[in-house]
Amino acid sequence: WTAALKKHDWTRIDVRDGTLDPSQCDDMLVAQDLEIRGLRNRYLRRGIGTPLIEVRENQGRSKGERLLPPEGVASPATAVIRFDPVEGELGESVRTASITFYDPRQVKSVAVGNLNVGLAADFTSAYAYQASLVETSSYRRTSFLDPVVLEEFEGIHLLEPYDPQKIPILMIHGMGSSPMAWLELTNDIFGDSELRNSYQIWHYAYPSGLTFLLSGLTLRHRLDELRDAL
Repeated sequence: WTAALKKHDWTRIDVRDGTLDPSQCDDMLVAQDLEIRGLRNRYLRRGIGTPLIEVRENQGRSKGERLLPPEGVASPATAVIRFDPVEGELGESVRTASITFYDPRQVKSVAVGNLNVGLAADFTSAYAYQASLVETSSYRRTSFLDPVVLEEFEGIHLLEPYDPQKIPILMIHGMGSSPMAWLELTNDIFGDSELRNSYQIWHYAYPSGLTFLLSGLTLRHRLDELRDAL
């Protein structure tokens, strides 16, 4: 996706404190282009910039990645273009611009000239995109009827990098279900600024066809491992 930016010598990517480094992600999608189905609400914040979906694959290369969902993580982002002042006479030079990528969960407003302007955001599209990567119906059926097949997907998955300032909410699905049982609740928490800033969502995925005693024991082990890792 960065190839489109490199085609134009009049743009540059501006990486400053508190912004996202696009070289660390695998793709950037325009949030508005995503058709969202299966969710009651789409949480938007009006402001300057273009809401995006930052996509990062999970290669399992670091300790932090091993705590994230195996399909990877999609996070909200917002791009803002700032044009540099014109030098020389109009029509005699090309006006250059810088593109800055922000995490709208962390940044609420940005400086534009002498003004502080609210930053636009789409807090639903990234989670909806990530949910679309999971084959939910197959997972529910297989986890119950043939649980051994899905043991590799078992684990506690953080939907964003761990933040010690936020209170974890561990969501555990029931028999014949999947973490997508918490689709609406997770989206509602992401969409509320007070909840989003106070809590972080953890999903526990497990083969629900196993006995509840074994599942409970495994969950306790995963919690101990997660506490040691953090």
